[in-house]
Amino acid sequence: MACENPEHAALESELNDALEEALQMEERLAAYEAAGAGAEIDGGGAAAAKALEEIAALTEQAGTLEKERDAYEQDYLNQKDRVDNLETQLEDKDRKAKELDKLRRKLEEDLENTRKLLQTEKRKAADAQKRAGGADKTRRTEQRDQIKVLQELQDLRCGTHGCGVYYETAQMMTGIPSAENMRHMSQRGCRERAEDLEAQVKERDVVVEELVLSNQAQMERNETLTVQNEDLRGEFNEAVRRRRN
Repeated sequence: MACENPEHAALESELNDALEEALQMEERLAAYEAAGAGAEIDGGGAAAAKALEEIAALTEQAGTLEKERDAYEQDYLNQKDRVDNLETQLEDKDRKAKELDKLRRKLEEDLENTRKLLQTEKRKAADAQKRAGGADKTRRTEQRDQIKVLQELQDLRCGTHGCGVYYETAQMMTGIPSAENMRHMSQRGCRERAEDLEAQVKERDVVVEELVLSNQAQMERNETLTVQNEDLRGEFNEAVRRRRN
């Protein structure tokens, strides 16, 4: 039984020596038995008794050596089983290490993709905020212009109806600078312009509200991505820690 393990090789060498010694003793035992039989035939009682004693001693020693040989064989088998178990454990650990390395690479890839997605969402949120800010600035400017116009109209409003439309506007619309036409068209012009301004204000309010809601949704997505990023980072660190252990 050849073995690459040094301890097993030593045990195998001792076992071979014991077997060799047992064979030698068996040969000596056979020789003593033959000598004892010859002495008994020749009538040498003392020589026969001595030969029998030596035979008994050799038989006992052979039995002891056989037990030692069996013990050596059992120990060798036990050692071999332990080596096989260690090799199996080593293979399992190597397989787990490969799985952890694969998981680490996957987590690193997911983390990088999440980081890129987060950066993209941040840029989108910043663009949405800029657009919302620009729309709000435009709305405030238009409101200031409307207030200015209303203030001017307040100073030049129609004295009869108080409709707030320029005399020049009414005259230009009718082409007839009569007081009746001026009053009639001024009243209609005030109503139409007020309705138009109200519609524009409502439309801008809707746009601004949509931009605000879009900005809020974008911020919520950014927060969600941040949490996912932190979770992935925690999983990655945990995987690295387990692999190191």
